[in-house]
Amino acid sequence: MWAGLYGYNTLDNIPYVFEQDGLIAVGGDSGSGVMKGDSLGRVVDSVFREGWDAETTLYGGVTYRASKLSFRHRDVEREEWVI
Repeated sequence: MWAGLYGYNTLDNIPYVFEQDGLIAVGGDSGSGVMKGDSLGRVVDSVFREGWDAETTLYGGVTYRASKLSFRHRDVEREEWVI
């Protein structure tokens, strides 16, 4: 099931993807969710299928490690332009 979460992460303005008790949650992407939806969907898919160490192939063949968006292993730069 999908549910909406409109809010944003005030720490670095980058969405969180995390797993808790069998639920994979994505949130904190402000009004940019539609623009980031494809990439976040691919990250969630990799977490579901392969776990946090999976590298996800994003648009243009760019790879991204899913764990960078988690709480525990977060490794992102602050986004400066937020809707």
